[in-house]
Amino acid sequence: MVGDAAQNPASSSSSSIRGGEQTSCSSAIRPRGSRVCAACSHQRRRCPPDCPLAPYFPACKRGEFLNAHRLFGIKNLTRSLASIEEEYRDDFMVSIIYEANARAADPAGGCQSTIKSLYDQLRCSLAELRFVNQQLAFHRSRHHEMQLAAAMADFGPPLQPARRYDGPIPGRVSIGPRDFSEAQSLVISRGFACTDSGAAVPFCSDGSLKSRSVKF
Repeated sequence: MVGDAAQNPASSSSSSIRGGEQTSCSSAIRPRGSRVCAACSHQRRRCPPDCPLAPYFPACKRGEFLNAHRLFGIKNLTRSLASIEEEYRDDFMVSIIYEANARAADPAGGCQSTIKSLYDQLRCSLAELRFVNQQLAFHRSRHHEMQLAAAMADFGPPLQPARRYDGPIPGRVSIGPRDFSEAQSLVISRGFACTDSGAAVPFCSDGSLKSRSVKF
């Protein structure tokens, strides 16, 4: 968890190293030729003015130095620090001290335990964020529906869509093929048939129409 990471002893190192100066251990900032750093004190030697580890391991940070020394070694720290550009050295040493303190606090897990804890918290936070967004979308949609219903109530009930009418049409009689044949035989038996214009035309006995003589 983030709160657990804040309680990690390695977190205090990040606040003490910025710009090559000590903030949380200001009393340990030594003038030249004064108190030796934790690295030189561990090696029982005089601390030179240009000691590369002095800004990061003052005398009051002996515990952090021992953690870094056990995990990386003084030679590796000095060699790695010299191979990095000066503008990135502070960030490099913050990472080194953090990892060393995390390994000292949890020899089995080290930084992995902290990373896993932060990842689990991030995953839970993302799941909670997705749930909140779903709830917001649901309530916004519901609010929009309520506003639409209130607006429709001011204009009366909504119009119903037109339905297709399949029933009988008044004034018309629907007949089938059988009814048509019976009506045709009845007309033929009477000797007349109706044309499209409504005029009666006489039939012959064989059922054909009689021809009319047209006078000009």
